[in-house]
Amino acid sequence: MVGKITAETKDIPPSKRYLKILISAAKENNLSTNYIESLEKRPNVYYPILSEIFSLGVYLWVWLRT
Repeated sequence: MVGKITAETKDIPPSKRYLKILISAAKENNLSTNYIESLEKRPNVYYPILSEIFSLGVYLWVWLRT
């Protein structure tokens, strides 16, 4: 089940990439500095290989559609 929060998944930190997107969106939408700071302090994980492969896949998908 995608997106369902369970006891096993509630403590898994978000990926560094996802958190960066959230922080950027929060700043662009002028959300409170307290909220932005709380996002910046959140623990996160970085999966180097998976993150790079995913980024490359998205880049190629966009490039092929133009």
